[in-house]
Amino acid sequence: MKAMKVIKFSASLLALAMAAGSAYAKVSTQEASKLGGELTAMGAQQAANTAGTIPAYTGGLAQDTSADPYANIFADEKPLFVITSANLADYKGNLTAGQLAMFEKHPDT
Repeated sequence: MKAMKVIKFSASLLALAMAAGSAYAKVSTQEASKLGGELTAMGAQQAANTAGTIPAYTGGLAQDTSADPYANIFADEKPLFVITSANLADYKGNLTAGQLAMFEKHPDT
């Protein structure tokens, strides 16, 4: 009798888990038609922002299966700028409230 209750309970949990996987977000046909055009395959904007601080998406990283997966592909890149307490006012408009709070909490950075 106890084994039958365990089986029924397990079957109920399995059915519930399978039913939960069938809930999907709905997207209109008009919005879905933008994928691969004005939106990336993941649904992000392909165009650059108006300020020019974010470049347009042009396809991401090339898939080179012979490349070393542990190699740092960004090793030659240099930062465009570094925000410190000394130049914080220049970048304040681009920072979130949390980032500004970190500068207030740690003013020596």
